[in-house]
Amino acid sequence: MNPACSLALKPSLRLAGAAGAVHLLALAAAWTGLSGMPLILTAAGVMLSGLCTVADALLLWPGSVARLELAENGSGRWLDRAGREHRVRAARATWVSAGVVVLGLQMSRWRTRWVVLLPDSAAAEPLRRLRAWLKWRPS
Repeated sequence: MNPACSLALKPSLRLAGAAGAVHLLALAAAWTGLSGMPLILTAAGVMLSGLCTVADALLLWPGSVARLELAENGSGRWLDRAGREHRVRAARATWVSAGVVVLGLQMSRWRTRWVVLLPDSAAAEPLRRLRAWLKWRPS
């Protein structure tokens, strides 16, 4: 495969900070609106979700996306930190802006992996090429 876009991902401190802040806000909302066992269960779920999300933003999990390659036709692959290769297609439901890319990687008919990329998630030039390719690729 000759990739149209190829980028190596880096741990994103901005994404980890934003994810942590959102989870803290969810915890504060639960604290003000719940008590007893519902509060304990909700707090445990929010903290577990926050831990997993922040760890994924920092690329700490073996299954975190480490490298992404997409061909002109939308097919591609991503490699995780453990070195496993996953064949994908770029989902049509992708959102691109100057500061954020939300990329859907369709792994099978029923499974999509979502990757959020901020400016500190990869080198500037490959990330710019990915944004341009996603925005202007043929339908």
